Amino acid sequence: MSGPDTIRTLVVDPTREIAERIAAALGEADESGSVTVARVESAGAAAERMARGEADVVLLPLPGPEGSVRPIVELRAGAPEAPVVVLTSAADEPLALKAVQFGATDHLVLERLYGTLLVRCLRHAVEVEKVRARLRDYEAPWPPSLAVEPEGRAASLRAARPDEFAELSADYGRLLDRAVDRALRDAGRGADPDTRRLARRAGELRAGPHDLIEVHAAAMEARQREVGTLRMKLYVAEGRVRLLELTGHLASYYRDALPGAD
Repeated sequence: MSGPDTIRTLVVDPTREIAERIAAALGEADESGSVTVARVESAGAAAERMARGEADVVLLPLPGPEGSVRPIVELRAGAPEAPVVVLTSAADEPLALKAVQFGATDHLVLERLYGTLLVRCLRHAVEVEKVRARLRDYEAPWPPSLAVEPEGRAASLRAARPDEFAELSADYGRLLDRAVDRALRDAGRGADPDTRRLARRAGELRAGPHDLIEVHAAAMEARQREVGTLRMKLYVAEGRVRLLELTGHLASYYRDALPGAD
């Protein structure tokens, strides 16, 4: 019997082979039964069950080398906000990255699949989609002068105030460093008060959503030159959540500080 913290997982697998492999991996790492697994035969069936609230996350294999992103497109069409983790072969990681671009929450490599990684990835996918949902509910209209792309403004923050942009990017990068260190220690993902402080500073600089994306990109580019591939994957995962949180705090700042902005 599942408890309130149990992650109900659907595996799209018409052959049962991958579902059995997933169940075996979880059996080694999830003695408390915090993850349950059910099998469906198609992405469409998974979408229907997710839409009815019968599961929390979908594991979606994309068989290579002839695999395509059609299953993720089909799944997203029926359940646009569902957490989805795609599974690919080691030789088909470009397909996994393409699937993320088409709406997958995260991806795993079948040949490197083990229980603790799987549990952690499933929990991360569920958490990421919860953060996205909270931000959608929390959205406030951006002041029109900020809610446009840089070409519609005098200049982006990076171009108009490069020193402040560099400082903001450095602080955001340190925030990511702390998040990744916590992940490596399995310390969980707690709220970082510096995220709200950083958002306030961005607001004082009249930053907009595109500016935050540039801040995030600058910090990630710096770390890509400094860290290995495995650690970089953690930066990608943690960065998704932190950028969403930062954007939400900035929207809140403008809502509170500039309620009549136009």
